[in-house]
Amino acid sequence: MPVAGALVAALPADRLPALLLTCSAAQALAMALALRGLWRYRASYTASHTPAQQTAAAKPSPAALTARDAA
Repeated sequence: MPVAGALVAALPADRLPALLLTCSAAQALAMALALRGLWRYRASYTASHTPAQQTAAAKPSPAALTARDAA
């Protein structure tokens, strides 16, 4: 915030739209780089199984549920 205040105070009023456009472009670039980094991080830790295999393995069988309830 102090940097933003200093920039606004240092620039004349007719240059403020250009400052806002420049800051918006810099923020868009930073967001794109951050999202790309998150996408790469996610892709490096995905499982090699298909979603159907993961879902099937997560569902317990009725016999397992009965055994669990009996215990």
